[in-house]
Amino acid sequence: MSCGGSDGVDTQALEEYYARVEAIEAEQQQRVDEAQEVIAAVSANSGSFEEQRQATEDFLRFAATDIEALLQGFRDIDPPDEVEEPHNRTIEFFEVVMTSTESVIPEVEQASSLDGLTEILAEYVASIEPLEEPCRELEQIAADHDIEADLDCDVDG
Repeated sequence: MSCGGSDGVDTQALEEYYARVEAIEAEQQQRVDEAQEVIAAVSANSGSFEEQRQATEDFLRFAATDIEALLQGFRDIDPPDEVEEPHNRTIEFFEVVMTSTESVIPEVEQASSLDGLTEILAEYVASIEPLEEPCRELEQIAADHDIEADLDCDVDG
């Protein structure tokens, strides 16, 4: 039996939804923690151009694997009606980022200068910023129903 709120919302279904989303996020954070060496190599921005290019390529391959896992996690959830639209936009966003990530790897492989590599990465990073909108909408829906959910919506940190 589901627990409906006074506004007709199935609060229990929403709580279960947010618990699953937070579990997906925790798994993603574990993958990031395990990949710190790869991430640190890109962040260090040191070494020869070839070392930086290789570190960037390694990072993007990690990102593609990570995004695929996030995407599958979200696809596996049947969202309650109250969150269906932002949930589906999140899936669409991850699909676009997955395609973008997979398509940027060959560009990185072919980069011939640090400036070229920097430009490729700047364009790639700009493509991930739209995630914040559906994520913040999901957080607001949780708050509106007194459900504690921190979905870590800040893409840049």
